[in-house]
Amino acid sequence: MISIRFAVCAIGAGLATSAHAQVSFFLAGNVAGGESAFVAALSSPPSVFNFDSYSNFQEIDRLSPAIDLSLVGPFGEIRSSTARIFFSGAFNTPDRVYQGAILPSSSTEWGQVRLDFDVPVEGVGAWMYDDGSGVFNHGRLTVIDTLGQSHTSEILDGNPTGNHGIDGFAGAVSCAGIVAAIFESYDSAPLAWTASHELDYVHVGRELPAVLPSLNRPCPGGHLALTAHAPGATTFQWRHNGQPIEGATAQFLLFPPITGEHAGVYDCEVDAGLGVCSGNFTAPARVVVCRADLTCDSQVDDADFVVFVEAYNLLVCDLAMPIGCPSDLNDDDLVDDTDFVLFAGAYNTLLCP
Repeated sequence: MISIRFAVCAIGAGLATSAHAQVSFFLAGNVAGGESAFVAALSSPPSVFNFDSYSNFQEIDRLSPAIDLSLVGPFGEIRSSTARIFFSGAFNTPDRVYQGAILPSSSTEWGQVRLDFDVPVEGVGAWMYDDGSGVFNHGRLTVIDTLGQSHTSEILDGNPTGNHGIDGFAGAVSCAGIVAAIFESYDSAPLAWTASHELDYVHVGRELPAVLPSLNRPCPGGHLALTAHAPGATTFQWRHNGQPIEGATAQFLLFPPITGEHAGVYDCEVDAGLGVCSGNFTAPARVVVCRADLTCDSQVDDADFVVFVEAYNLLVCDLAMPIGCPSDLNDDDLVDDTDFVLFAGAYNTLLCP
């Protein structure tokens, strides 16, 4: 049994059901109301952000206190933590043509507009438009779930015969929770970001009951606390990889010094009707333990080797070892040749997952 102590309220995590882990995409060409199927798939109406009230080229880095916005360039790096609102002056027909939109535009070849959610949401979508330069752009949407898994839509090409490539709505809905959405534009060669797009009428679904933080990489021997974010819930039962954790019935789940056995997926069973997609469970969270990262720098390198050798020379996990005996990679209370083989494998890989 996993050794975990509890504070006032704790939530454990387990695997979401296969149905809850699915992501449904909704793509529609440039037709009024093209987002209707996306909205119908949500459990409640979304919040809609449009930008017609902004001034020309106004800087913006958050859509709301819980939604961060950034732009990503040709090699995937974040080029700017601050995007801009572009006021085009074009006529405005709701959900089709716009006056204000998030850059990138024709003058800046950003490939992606990325939204990050502090609390997982049930769905996200937006209207995408090409830059008007005559380049045949294409668009697609990638969302990242609470377990760190990416899901990518098919291609959106709402006006393939005209001068404009992207014209339409792209959205995604997931009971497992969405923590990031990446709206991407490229020309006829995939990922060739020679021109870009603008984004408007951003639809964001409700915040989901969830385990927070959703993705955790604690250091071996360190500590971790998970929170069950489920406003209105009065009962909690934590799960680890789908199995209930005995005695874990509070809102917060506190771990002792982290070992490899704490890795996995956590969720929490809450009051009927308060869970995701009409179920009783929160969206899950993932705990990744890179056991050979003994210096907690997200790499397994020479510095970790020095720490491991010191423990290897001591051999027995006793009071002389650091708390939790983190170099005991196979949990047999010894730091021996078996642990060395495990450490060497991680050392050769270098980076933690």
